Amino acid sequence: MEYEDAYQYQNIFGPLVKLEADYDRRLKESQTQANVGVRWDIGLNKKRLAHFQLPKTDSGKS
Repeated sequence: MEYEDAYQYQNIFGPLVKLEADYDRRLKESQTQANVGVRWDIGLNKKRLAHFQLPKTDSGKS
């Protein structure tokens, strides 16, 4: 493909890039979890550890 100038390229691909960014944002938002607990601790190597407590899900039941 050849484009006449940068504006033509931008007018073609700009909306496509925006659609992809919107799709990615909606996908990430749909993967959020509520009621997540975090407990912080110091490990033996003096680094911080995070322990996540996720709620139980009912997946797998029909």
